Amino acid sequence: MGAEILRRGFAPPLTVLFILLLTAGFITTVSRISGQVRELDRFRIETDAFALAQGGLEHYFAGAHTLVDDTTMMLGGGSARLHATLIRPPQHNADSALYVVRSDGVVGGRGAQLEEGRRTVSQLAYRIEHAGAGQPRWSIISNAWIDQQ
Repeated sequence: MGAEILRRGFAPPLTVLFILLLTAGFITTVSRISGQVRELDRFRIETDAFALAQGGLEHYFAGAHTLVDDTTMMLGGGSARLHATLIRPPQHNADSALYVVRSDGVVGGRGAQLEEGRRTVSQLAYRIEHAGAGQPRWSIISNAWIDQQ
């Protein structure tokens, strides 16, 4: 009879193919998870920037007895830059001026791969110059704030 045929079977090639498919699946899973972690970190930084902007706005309204057009507050974790813009001046002595006060919250990027987070919040408010005890005070207009990206 002739030459004998060497038959090894189909198990070793299928085992190698199966290991390659498992490796590709593992690599895909790890890359997707790392992408989601970066996205969650970016959302966390954006949320922190929003909290800084809102906190800066509240500090400005609580403590501003003199009108300051531009100021920067250093808060825990970042800074809030505030800018008051006159929309409508008082029409007579008993009237109040209408302002929009904008607060830009900035959080520094954590690590080399994350950029800094920024969020801007604006609030409409009346400035009452001759309030009780002779001190001016702010009166905000409820539900009149704007969250900007």
